[in-house]
Amino acid sequence: MSDTPQTAKAPWHVWVAAALVAVLRALPFCALRWSDPPPGRAFLQVGYIPKDWLQYAAFVRQAAAHLAAPMQNPFTTDAQGGRFLLLYHQVLGTLCAVTGLDPLLALELSRIPLLCLFFWLVWRLTGRLFAQHDHRLWALWLVALSGGLEFLLQPTFGLWPPDVANVLREDFWAMFGWSTFEAAYNPLWLAGLCLVVPLLQAALDPQAPRRHAWMAAGFFLLYFVHPYSAMAVLAIVLLQPVLMALLAAPGVRAALLRTWPPILLALVLAGSVSLWQLRDPVYRASSGGLLGVRILTVFWYPLTFGVLLLLAARGWQRMALQQHPWRFGLASWTLAILLLHSSPVLNGYHFLYFQHMSLALVAAPVLADLVAQLRSRPPFGRLAIGLLLATLFSAPLVVTVQAIGEALREHKVPAESVAIAQRLGQEPPGNALTTAGLGNLVPAFSQDHVYVGHWFMTPRYEERADEVEHLFAADHLDGAHLQALVRTQHLRYVVLPRRLAGEALRALAPWSPVEVPYDTMSLLLLKP
Repeated sequence: MSDTPQTAKAPWHVWVAAALVAVLRALPFCALRWSDPPPGRAFLQVGYIPKDWLQYAAFVRQAAAHLAAPMQNPFTTDAQGGRFLLLYHQVLGTLCAVTGLDPLLALELSRIPLLCLFFWLVWRLTGRLFAQHDHRLWALWLVALSGGLEFLLQPTFGLWPPDVANVLREDFWAMFGWSTFEAAYNPLWLAGLCLVVPLLQAALDPQAPRRHAWMAAGFFLLYFVHPYSAMAVLAIVLLQPVLMALLAAPGVRAALLRTWPPILLALVLAGSVSLWQLRDPVYRASSGGLLGVRILTVFWYPLTFGVLLLLAARGWQRMALQQHPWRFGLASWTLAILLLHSSPVLNGYHFLYFQHMSLALVAAPVLADLVAQLRSRPPFGRLAIGLLLATLFSAPLVVTVQAIGEALREHKVPAESVAIAQRLGQEPPGNALTTAGLGNLVPAFSQDHVYVGHWFMTPRYEERADEVEHLFAADHLDGAHLQALVRTQHLRYVVLPRRLAGEALRALAPWSPVEVPYDTMSLLLLKP
C-alpha cells in the first residue's frame, strides 16, 4: 500500500516527467531563437500557432500595463468598456510588470512551472485511484508521454484523394491535443488543467470529504481562466449521477450532494459576471465563438490513441469486475468528453484534449501488470516490452520533430512588419489602421488598438479585412475613405503600402502626418 496522497512525497518521476515534456515542447521556440531567418524575413518568437499566440501576448502586455483592471479587446478600435477577465493572462501580465519579461518570452517560460504543478497534481490524483506504487508510476508516464499511432498514416496522405487527405491532415493535427503531451504546447490549457485535476478529484472520488467551498471557488476561478475547461468539468460532474442512476448504482444522492450545490453556486456567480460582461457590445461580439460545427470524430480513436485504447478497454473491464469506487467517475469523464468533442453545435474540437488523461488513468494498472508478466518470460518478454513501450511512447518524438519543422517553415513574417510593430511599441498608445495580418501582430508589441487584427477577436473580421485590403490594393488611394476611417475610428497610426504614402500624406494633411518609410510599407504618425 502506498502512502496517502496527503503525506506522500512526490517521487523524482514527477519532476523528470515535467522536465521532459517542458524540454520537448520548448524545442520549436528554441529552434526559432537558434536559427537565422531568410533575408528580409523575421522569425516570430512563437513556438506554436502564431495567430493565437500573438493574441495571448497582446492581453498579457495589456495586463502588465494595467495590472488587475479588466481588459479591453485590442483587436478593434470600436468604443468599449473593459470587460475581459482573463485570469491567466492577468497573472502573467503582473509577473511581466514586476520582472520586465517580454510577454512572448513569459508565455513560453510559464509552461515550466505549470507542468511541474500539473504533474504533481496528477501524482496526488493517482494516490486516490491506486494502492500500488507501480500503478501510480505508469499512470504518471502514460499521462505525460503516451500517444497514438496516427503518425504511421501521415506518410500516406499523398496517396489519398485530395478531399480525404485534407480531412486527415486537419483531424490529426497535433494542436487539437489528441494526447496530454500534445496539449501541453498551450500554457493556457495547462493553467486550466491545474484547476481541472483537483476539481475532478474532489467531485469524482466517492470516498473524499465534501469540499463545497473549494469546489465553488475553484470552478468560479476556472471559468475565468479557461471557459472551455469549466464546461468540460460541468459536463463530467453532471453526467456522473445520471450514469449511476441509469445503472441503478447506489450513491446517486451522495454524488448529487457532493457536486451540484457548489457547482450551481459557482454557475450563478459566474453567470452574474458574464451578464455584466455581455452588456458591452465589443465583448458580446468577441465572445460568440462557442457555437459551431467543427467536430472530431470518435472513429479516429483506434489510431489517435492506439495501444492506449486497448489497454483502457481492458482497464474498464477490470474496474467493473472489481467494483472500483472511481468506476462511475472515470466513465463519466470519458463519456462526457466524447460527447462534447463529437458535438455538432459546440465546436467540439475545443474539448478533445481532456480525453487522453482519462484513458491513461484507466489503462495504467493493466500496463503495469502486463509489463510485470512479460518480465517473467525471458528472453522474448523483454523484446515484447520494448515493442509495447515503443508503440505507446514514440509519438512525442515525432510530434516534436514535426513542430520544429512547422515553426521554421511557417513562423516567419516580413522583417519590416516586426520593425513597424516594435516602432509602434515605442510610440504613445493609440488606434492603428493596418492590414489584418499586421494588425494581429501589432498588439503583441504595443499598447495600440487595431482596426482589424485577430480572426476571432475582431468583430466583423471578414468585412473589415476585405475593406482594408481593397483600400490598399487599389492603384489610387481613396482619400475620402481613408479620411473617414481616421475620423470615425480616432486613428493615430496608419500603415499602408509605400507606393500610396504620397497620396495618403495629402489626404491626411489636416492631421499633420509624419511618414516613417520601410522597404515596402510606410508608417504614418498622425496628430490626435
